[in-house]
Amino acid sequence: MLIIDGHVHIYDQFELNRFFASAFANFAGAARSLGARTYQPVMFLADWPGKSWFETLRAQNRIGAGAGVFSDRFFQIESTDEPISLIVRGRDSAPVTVIAAQKIITAENIEVMALFAAEPFATRQPLGDTVARIREKGAVAVLPWAVGKWLGKRGREIKTLLGGCGNDVFLADNANRPWFWPRPRHFARARRMGADILAGSDPLDLASETDRAGRFGFALHGELAPGCPARGLKQTLLNASGQITRYGSLETGVRFVRNQVAIRLLKKSRRENA
Repeated sequence: MLIIDGHVHIYDQFELNRFFASAFANFAGAARSLGARTYQPVMFLADWPGKSWFETLRAQNRIGAGAGVFSDRFFQIESTDEPISLIVRGRDSAPVTVIAAQKIITAENIEVMALFAAEPFATRQPLGDTVARIREKGAVAVLPWAVGKWLGKRGREIKTLLGGCGNDVFLADNANRPWFWPRPRHFARARRMGADILAGSDPLDLASETDRAGRFGFALHGELAPGCPARGLKQTLLNASGQITRYGSLETGVRFVRNQVAIRLLKKSRRENA
């Protein structure tokens, strides 16, 4: 079984030993909850423009254990035969396959991810053009849910996009959606059109989010190809209509409010200090 966190970020304030230790534990917990005796954990590491943690990890694999954020690490990074995937091994844990992805903000301020992509895309372009460019590059376009960004005019933009796309454009839920927030109507619309709903943890830029990777995502049956896991997973994902199972819990009300306040204060502080 493949257990996949479809929306992961790393931030400068994350301590990487803790980040990966938590990811290993969270994937193992997901496997138990799904009744999977054997499993292969996967995370899509979505980089923001201007900072590539995927490239940082890949470069460290070439250098070996050393100074900086990787000193005294308990995990090991291995390359594959493709430039968009890495293997991270821990102690007594199933190795995690890390696949490159990009986070893009469109002209409408809608979030889009390009899975299976190590190169950044232009930001602040129209939604339709952004998705078209992702497909042209051979990546997979995903629109992850975000607080307030699927309402009103932006919600209508997404509805229009879905009406003109096939089942190779996905929507995604994430662990930041609180339990009391209604399931977005776009999910049902996408399912009627044959597109599955992916899921991911979407850690926020807060130190308290370091341990979130792997706690929320989706599972499907399949195996990763040795040497080229991303290539095989892409085909499995595109052919998995109706076979995806979400795992994990939505956010609690208290933590949702606390995180939203903390993120707004952080953004305000950064604007004032810019």
